[in-house]
Amino acid sequence: MVLLWALAGSGTVAAGAVCLRCWYRWQSKAEAGRIVGAIDAADIGELALLLAERGDPDAVRDWFGDPLLILAVRRSPGILRALLARGDAVDERGAGWMTALMHAAAHGDNVLCRLLLEHGADPDSRDGFGRDAAWWAEQAGHPAVASALRRR
Repeated sequence: MVLLWALAGSGTVAAGAVCLRCWYRWQSKAEAGRIVGAIDAADIGELALLLAERGDPDAVRDWFGDPLLILAVRRSPGILRALLARGDAVDERGAGWMTALMHAAAHGDNVLCRLLLEHGADPDSRDGFGRDAAWWAEQAGHPAVASALRRR
């Protein structure tokens, strides 16, 4: 009889642990979605509130594949300054081992490239295939950006 009670109790505990894990993953995805929504809307105030409140930048990477800086370069360059001022890692890699500088170069945005370089981005950093930011700019048809990056 005691064994039955112990087995029933351990089953309840296991079910509770699974429920908590599912709830945590759902909550993490919802918070990441709110952070990305603030980036898309270029709402610096909302983004700062979410990150100060309890937002987990790593959850954004887990659910959307790229760190905040890369999402900002690709989706809302205006918010990039706020993230750089916050001290986000400027050379953090995203999908394909590309950095924010590589994404800015591929879009031909000389202003964003300069801003990232001023905050310590490494122009010689390579992606998973050995290509640097200048290569990305050149391949996307932005030779002026490529030559500016090579001069650095």
